Amino acid sequence: MLKLSALEFFFRGIPESFLCVLLAYIIYNKNIRKILIVEAAVSFAVITYLIRLLPISYGVNTIISMIAFILISMYVMKISMNVSIFSIFVSVILMYFCEWINMLTIDKLFKIYGFTNAYWRFIYNIPSLIMFMILVLIFYLVINKISRRFGR
Repeated sequence: MLKLSALEFFFRGIPESFLCVLLAYIIYNKNIRKILIVEAAVSFAVITYLIRLLPISYGVNTIISMIAFILISMYVMKISMNVSIFSIFVSVILMYFCEWINMLTIDKLFKIYGFTNAYWRFIYNIPSLIMFMILVLIFYLVINKISRRFGR
């Protein structure tokens, strides 16, 4: 069981879900509808939270969460299955990369090897969330530049 605290859910889970949904819209090159983004992000965050309460190992919960995201993006956001699958894989790879850079920095640079409680785990994970935001912004700028160049 990979339980999240309320602090982590509100300040990590919901923003991360929002960025995943936004990245799907960016990849699909679809006009952003705010209400659908909020609906999809909150439902994805809640489903991910509930999945993490299940007594399953790490990795399995990621696969189930990815399937949930694909279903949410297909039925709530009306994005095709291929783009949904691609966007969640890109999101997960980017998130894991940001987490890896963050943990490597904390481990090697600051010599911090464990998190004592949910508050410190939240504080130590803020840089990876910021890195993920920056990567989504870069992705948006690149896709936007390409679509303007080719007139889409």
